[in-house]
Amino acid sequence: MNLSFLGLFDLLAPWVFPGLIATSIVAGLFARGDYHQSNGAVHLEHSYRETFIQAAKVFAFIAGLVLVSSAYGPLANEYVARMSNDALYWANTVSAALDNATLVALEVHSMTLERAREAILALLLSGGMLIPGNIPNIVCAGALRIGSGAWAKIGVPMGLILLGIYFAVIKTLG
Repeated sequence: MNLSFLGLFDLLAPWVFPGLIATSIVAGLFARGDYHQSNGAVHLEHSYRETFIQAAKVFAFIAGLVLVSSAYGPLANEYVARMSNDALYWANTVSAALDNATLVALEVHSMTLERAREAILALLLSGGMLIPGNIPNIVCAGALRIGSGAWAKIGVPMGLILLGIYFAVIKTLG
């Protein structure tokens, strides 16, 4: 995308930070309660071996993304280029079931910055809807022992609401 070191931050920060603040407030309102009890407290202890194994898995995954991007980039360029911005925005909800990093690696080749911003925002928003959406979801769900159904019960409605709000704002400001 030929961006400077902080280019991606500059592109997305005005859109991501308001959503981050709003969802933090909503989470804070729903998470109120008595936290002085030790019941349900999560204590995470990992050995150096487990940490190294997890890091190796993440590295292998990222290396795989680079290979997938190189292999399927030309094919993705052909089909993604044919989609309207609106269709691409909503089609990116598949990142809830797939990994959004894979889709970013495939999609952003030769996109304009405005189109890339919309595509990346859709991927960020829908990536949290289900556990496979991104690596942090997988790690958190495993560490906190959250099942797919419990995750989806909150993630899917919140993701769809956020996607709708962001879509409306993008269209209003665009």
